[in-house]
Amino acid sequence: MNAVLGLSKAIMYVTYRPRVVYKNKALKKALRGKACIFVANHTCHTDGLFAGAVLNRYKPYSLVAKDWYDKKVMGFFLKQARTVPIDRVNPDSDWYLAGQKILEKGSPMLIFPEGKTSHGGPMNEFKPGAALLAAKMAVPVVPCAIYGGYHKFFGKRQVMVIGEPVEMNCPENIRLSRFAKEQTVIIQSKVQGLLDENKNN
Repeated sequence: MNAVLGLSKAIMYVTYRPRVVYKNKALKKALRGKACIFVANHTCHTDGLFAGAVLNRYKPYSLVAKDWYDKKVMGFFLKQARTVPIDRVNPDSDWYLAGQKILEKGSPMLIFPEGKTSHGGPMNEFKPGAALLAAKMAVPVVPCAIYGGYHKFFGKRQVMVIGEPVEMNCPENIRLSRFAKEQTVIIQSKVQGLLDENKNN
């Protein structure tokens, strides 16, 4: 696993020269060893490898569409890496139960709540799954923004902005599902805010 992840990280850093921006510099250390869910906008299929490389210091488990595991090269890589499959065609609770176990042991997760790529256009509406899992486990959600166009080797660097964590402690008088839906709107607005604040820098 370490060799595969190390190779992926090296390729991403050499090819796209990531620039990582923490809205609060203290987060760089504070997030180490912390159970949380990183969420980000999904511009294209490269996002998963890129975000995984940038966040590698935290060793997150990435939620990946199950159909990617059927591809020979990518499937081999995914099976060696820290990933959790999710069936988008026939949704089930397997990913949710796996996520609970990951967070219980103190590891973070990486989820793209749009559920599909925006191809560089406006963000798609976030699905509430990430927020529901975070609320169930009472772990924070860390909003992240990815942008830059993935220019290879030269030109503009690919950027990831890591925002302030959103605490996910559901009040006792509110249903977990309702709380998750409300927080999903807030989380998406925070990701959009990170994009708006930093895209022109």
